[in-house]
Amino acid sequence: MNTEQILYIAGAGAVAGGMAFTLSRLVIREGVRQKIAGSSAYAKARLIADGLALTGFDVGLPSADDLARALVPVFSTASPYEAGQDIMQYGRKSKFWPEAYRSSDIPYTLEMALIGVVLVAMDIQDQQQVEAA
Repeated sequence: MNTEQILYIAGAGAVAGGMAFTLSRLVIREGVRQKIAGSSAYAKARLIADGLALTGFDVGLPSADDLARALVPVFSTASPYEAGQDIMQYGRKSKFWPEAYRSSDIPYTLEMALIGVVLVAMDIQDQQQVEAA
């Protein structure tokens, strides 16, 4: 096999690998989007946010599509869980929070308190699952 053939094979492998990686990220993103959109908690939050928007109060809640795009960037190796932890830690200042939703009418301290409540609720839920087992 000559050098040119090796380069063609290597190039084809790199293209196939890149396409497989991109496709896998898109599949993960779609799964995350479906999970967000199918969540009753998200549906309730979306309903409240839309109701408040009618009164002129912007909660800054991203759509399921925008949130999924932010949680699963195509050209990144970060998992949605890592992105979620980053958002829980930094709130709207997280690099994974959608750019279009960086501002809201909710004070930053209240946002962080709400994120803290979610973390506590998750810990309680995990603890209850451990005790039930």
